[in-house]
Parts: sequence; structure tokens; C-alpha cells
Amino acid sequence: MNLWMFLLIVLFFLIVIQGLRYLFLRINLKREKEEMKERLKSDRRYNIFEKPPLKFDMIYDNNIFLEIENESDLTVKNLSINLSFREKTMPMIVDVPPGRMKIPVEIETSSGGFELNLSFNYVYRFQRFSGRITRYFFIKEEKSIKEIKKEYRELVKKYHPDLAKNEEERKYFESQLEKINEKYSKILKEKRSVL
Repeated sequence: MNLWMFLLIVLFFLIVIQGLRYLFLRINLKREKEEMKERLKSDRRYNIFEKPPLKFDMIYDNNIFLEIENESDLTVKNLSINLSFREKTMPMIVDVPPGRMKIPVEIETSSGGFELNLSFNYVYRFQRFSGRITRYFFIKEEKSIKEIKKEYRELVKKYHPDLAKNEEERKYFESQLEKINEKYSKILKEKRSVL
């Protein structure tokens, strides 16, 4: 009889301990769920008309750079960027920390004008933002003094007043030659001041 009584008491205590453990886990889980709901509520308290925290620009500073400014104090993750240039698309995925960052754009360009298009997508505080910007760049070809002198000589030969067929053409050639000489001396002066 004592053995059965002892087993019943042990069984009773095991059931009570398991019941208390179960209750403790349920209470803890409920508390964690409530905390998560509160956290989600606080994260969702934003103005739907709030401007996106990222600003985009493309700049030329001897190289082309994509400039991104993050005005928030949070890192925007998985920013998807597509740069298109002359029917080629360059996709990128970057994380943008708070502050301003420059990303060099690796494209082969010759002198002259070209258009660079940027489209972007990102999610910030449950809102999805997307946009597009276009920038037009004109890159001047840096010529050497030797090339400038060669070009100058060719223009002088072309517009020399002795080659004119009549007096009217002679006056036009003289005015053109005057402009060419002015521009040539100005370019040489700028080149020599840089060197």
C-alpha cells in the first residue's frame, strides 16, 4: 500500500510540475507575442505621405559617380539599382548606411554627350519606393598642345585670306581667322596655366 501511495504522490508531483511548466511557457509565449505586436505597431506609425529617405544623383568628377544620400538613421538594405547606358543595363544591389555615399559607375565613354538612366527600388518601413532619374553628360576631349597646334594650322590653311576668290570671301576669311587666332591663344594660355 505504501508503494502505491508513493507512486501516486510522485505521479501527482510530476503532473503538477509539467502543468506549471506548460503554464509558464504559455505565459512567456503570450508575452513575446504582445511585445512583437507592439513593436510592429510602433514600426508602422509613419506618415504615408512621408518623403522617401533616399536621394539620388549622378555626378561627373573625372569619373561618373552615383551619389546616394540616406537621410534616415537606419540602413536601407537591398536597394536594387538598374543603370542603363546605350541600351546596356547594369544591375546592382547595395546596402545604404545613413549619410552620403558615392558609387563609381564603370562605363566606357568617349568624348561627347551621352544619357545615363537610373531606376531604383527599395522597401523602407513597410513602404515600397521606386523611381527613375536621367542625367545627360558631356565629356570634353582633353587634347594635347601638339594636337591643338595641328588643328590650328589646318584651320589657318583653310581660312587663309590669300585663298579667297573675291573681296567678300576675303573679308569673311579674315574675320574667321581673327576668331581662330583669339580662340587658339586663349586655349594655349589655359593649357600652359594648368601645366
